[in-house]
Amino acid sequence: MSIESLQMRSEDDGFALDVRFASLPEVLREHEERLRKLCGPLALSTSSDDVWLTREGLFDDSGAAILKVTALPNKMSAILQGFQSLNATCVADAVGIITVALVAPPAQGAAIIDDLRARLRGDGGMVVILRAGGDLPDDVDRWGGSPPAIEVMRSVKREFDPGRLLNPGKFVGGI
Repeated sequence: MSIESLQMRSEDDGFALDVRFASLPEVLREHEERLRKLCGPLALSTSSDDVWLTREGLFDDSGAAILKVTALPNKMSAILQGFQSLNATCVADAVGIITVALVAPPAQGAAIIDDLRARLRGDGGMVVILRAGGDLPDDVDRWGGSPPAIEVMRSVKREFDPGRLLNPGKFVGGI
């Protein structure tokens, strides 16, 4: 099978797994048959190309904090289930990047982010706030601390922007 794209997205009653195949029409029918055998009793359906715009649609809710969560792929299921219990909307790709639209009271949103960062830190995961939304406190660190490669990043910044003219202090670690 030639899989072109793969994503998991939250829905009202659980999750949907979207798979896009790239192939000739006659081969696609063969892939569909294989997939139906592989999935057994799971419901399979053809979807429109709009499902691939779901991630961008998360930004439509101006009151939601938009998070980028990176984690090992084997941790994604637990993370998605945790966000589902919070009624957050998520879109995850196969390499371990989850985009989340989180609507929560200010203190609760900050606590959720802090807790998730602490849980992921040991496995190399991160939570970055892409957009704070209406209810997230201003003092929550957007980057969640400095990554292990911060000194390399600072060296690159010094080399290419010695006068610190390009967005000083806006990037991770105050770069």
